[in-house]
Amino acid sequence: FINIIKRYTIYMLKHSYQPVRDISILTLLPVLLYGCVYPAAPDTSAGTETTINLDAVGKATDRYHTIDILSFNDDKLQRLDSYQRMTRTDITKIKAGSSSGDKIFEIIMNSQKDCFDWAEINSRSGLKNINVNLEQETEDIYVMTGTHQGPAGEACSIGMMRLSSEITLRSINCDFSGKAYSGKTITEAKVYLTNVNAECPIWHEGPYRPIRIVNSGKLNMSDVSGFHDPESIVRDIGKDIGINIIKPGITLRCYPNEVEKEGPGTPFTKIVIEGKVDDETYYWPININRNGNGTGVSRNSRYIYDIRIRRLGSKDPDFAIEPEDADIKLEIEEWEEKEEYGVRF
Repeated sequence: FINIIKRYTIYMLKHSYQPVRDISILTLLPVLLYGCVYPAAPDTSAGTETTINLDAVGKATDRYHTIDILSFNDDKLQRLDSYQRMTRTDITKIKAGSSSGDKIFEIIMNSQKDCFDWAEINSRSGLKNINVNLEQETEDIYVMTGTHQGPAGEACSIGMMRLSSEITLRSINCDFSGKAYSGKTITEAKVYLTNVNAECPIWHEGPYRPIRIVNSGKLNMSDVSGFHDPESIVRDIGKDIGINIIKPGITLRCYPNEVEKEGPGTPFTKIVIEGKVDDETYYWPININRNGNGTGVSRNSRYIYDIRIRRLGSKDPDFAIEPEDADIKLEIEEWEEKEEYGVRF
């Protein structure tokens, strides 16, 4: 019976375009849910509208196909109070309908879900079971989430954060001076990510661990073919790599991977340069943000690499190169454009 009521409510919301009208429907849902489960239910019949400003929602070219708004009662059980979906693509301010009282608002942009997929959510903890897939993200359509805790009806701002992060190859060259192969160039060069976490929960506590790995240990074109935007995980550099610095400015994308130790089932995510020297294929794999105090790939971050290759690479794309093989400069910044910092090794 509960699921029938919830599915009916979501259906009605999906076909309603005025949040104010939604309140009469939304406020019935918690009453019915509590009435079915508990002998006595609190009075939540007073409808309330909360104005929410969405901060840091991306670039002007980014698109927001859907915005899902879930409000939960801010108590021990954190039961679902209301749900709405908006489909405008230029929203920076929303109006969330709910019952009165203390609430926790969860906002999800581009959730990759249908309205009815939310029907199984009874409480906030249920969000841990909602996962999204990297293959469905593109350069300008990506999942973002934000949370606000406070009284319904009180205007607020929510900082929206991407689940994914970007790995950028800003510049690259090779300098084989002093080696037998001095003066050689790297031809047919490409860059890609391996050991990529391709599935991520929209709500998570603690360090992120991979749920589903693509490009496990090497470039797998079968995995790549499943991406809406294959160039988000592999790109041709387009030029031979020689002593002169080239600036491809290539950006790839992955979900967070913050495992403490590398092992079976918990590999570090790597950025790999692949190319040929004298028709022999070599690989220069680099563990992303694992030098010094680096904890791997966090959500909502940019990892920007400048690389100078000094030796021939590995014959194994999953074997990270040693510090003496290359000069690597890494800059890390968050999407909110906080101050960047550099790490050299």
